[in-house]
Amino acid sequence: MGSSENCPVLFYFEKIWSLSLKLLDCILDYQERFNGKTCQVSTNYKYLEIFKVNFCLTDLHHLFDLYKITRDYASQTKPAIQAGVFILEDFRNILCTMM
Repeated sequence: MGSSENCPVLFYFEKIWSLSLKLLDCILDYQERFNGKTCQVSTNYKYLEIFKVNFCLTDLHHLFDLYKITRDYASQTKPAIQAGVFILEDFRNILCTMM
């Protein structure tokens, strides 16, 4: 199971990396554009016509499903990625068994 053909999750991440996106780049972009901001959403659903979404940097830990491959808390993931300690390639075996 080492190649991306046998592992859909790794194939997906390799496609993302081929577009020059890296996990750290995603975090920094999210931090700059969304972190600490609020978005108001309007719907035509009568029981939930308007609601607000608050964006927080630690949300990415859950949005990227990182909690499935590490026991680190969301607040620990960003510093580990910035320090180059948290590398998705290190989790290849776990990612392959998820699919």
